[in-house]
Amino acid sequence: MVVEKQRQLSLVEEKNRQLQNELRRVQGTEYVESEAREKLGMGKTDEKVVIMPQITPGLEEALRQAQGKPASTRQSLVLSRQSASPPNWQKWWQLFIY
Repeated sequence: MVVEKQRQLSLVEEKNRQLQNELRRVQGTEYVESEAREKLGMGKTDEKVVIMPQITPGLEEALRQAQGKPASTRQSLVLSRQSASPPNWQKWWQLFIY
């Protein structure tokens, strides 16, 4: 009985150590910064954030067809395909407001 309880205590203490390490990691500035960059598309004040278009089958096909055409034509094609999806800020607005 005592041996079993000591084993359980040992397991709980190990789990507690793991959770404390995880807590220290997620409370750190590196973790918060990486989450803001990856999930919110944010950057530091002196950085420029570049968000690449999501390549869908329709966009991929249109880009293949635009091969060899002037860059302005390809760029307008990408922009017109992107406009189908709302900008990131609108997605966040809808998430919190609606």
